[in-house]
Amino acid sequence: MNEISAVRIEYKLGNNKQCTLSVLIYAQGFAGMGQVYSYNFQLDNPKPFNKTVHTYSDISSLKKNVSFDMPLISQDGFTGWYFSFKYNDQA
Repeated sequence: MNEISAVRIEYKLGNNKQCTLSVLIYAQGFAGMGQVYSYNFQLDNPKPFNKTVHTYSDISSLKKNVSFDMPLISQDGFTGWYFSFKYNDQA
């Protein structure tokens, strides 16, 4: 966990009966509001990143809840891992 600065690891049973793994890297906020960065494995329904919608200026100025998942690609191709971002302006 120290090598990737992980804060917490969480396993869940996914919709397709596969294990879903979430590695929390950073969280800031209070009572469900704020932002979260994490690595996730075998997500059930990933939300694709859109570079025209998910810009920093849009996320910070629109003041609405936003989330996306970016596939992480290695030399072997896509291995099921995602970088995930969540921003909640309202709890």
